[in-house]
Amino acid sequence: LYGDLSDGTPCHMFSRDREFTAKFMDEFQDRLYFGTDMCFPGMNVPIIKFLNEMLADNMITQEVYDKITYQNAEKFLGVKLKK
Repeated sequence: LYGDLSDGTPCHMFSRDREFTAKFMDEFQDRLYFGTDMCFPGMNVPIIKFLNEMLADNMITQEVYDKITYQNAEKFLGVKLKK
């Protein structure tokens, strides 16, 4: 089972209890995917801000952040994104 974080529902749920969310993201870091169909600069995508805050507040590690934001998708799709 995989988790899609692309709409506002996960962000709304995760923001209720950041400590639980940190544990959840750590436990399921290999099964969570960030994706979006939002496609113009400056568009508000709440999960991006939330993930950045979780990382900045040391609630998730860089490894967990990288897996959720792009590495899991690379693995699933069989592609390598250039940074």
